[in-house]
Amino acid sequence: MAKELTERQSEMLQILSECQGNVRRTAEAMKCDVSNVYGMLRKETVQLHLQAEARAALSTHILPAVATIGRLSQTARSEFVQLEASKAILDRVGVTEPQQDQVLAIQINLGD
Repeated sequence: MAKELTERQSEMLQILSECQGNVRRTAEAMKCDVSNVYGMLRKETVQLHLQAEARAALSTHILPAVATIGRLSQTARSEFVQLEASKAILDRVGVTEPQQDQVLAIQINLGD
C-alpha cells in the first residue's frame, strides 16, 4: 500500500497544478530550487498520486472517446482512418493480430 503524501509534497502538487505544470514557477512559489521539485516528482508516492489524479481527470472523457472511435470506424471518409479506428476498438476489447512464430536458428561449428 502506498504511503501518504507529506505536507511538503501535497503543497508542491497543489502549486504545480496552479502553475499548470510549470516546474520552474512551482519552485519559485515554494522558494526552493527546481531540483527539489524534480526530486519530489520522482518519488513513488508522488508518482502514484499523480497517476490517480490523471485517471480521475481523464475518466470523464472515456465515453466521448469511445463514441468517437466507433463513429470513425463506421463513417470516416478515409478507409485508412476506418481501419485504424477499427483496430483500436479490437485492441481495446482484447482481439489482437495473431503473433507470428519466430524461429531462431543457431549453428554451432565444433570443427573437424
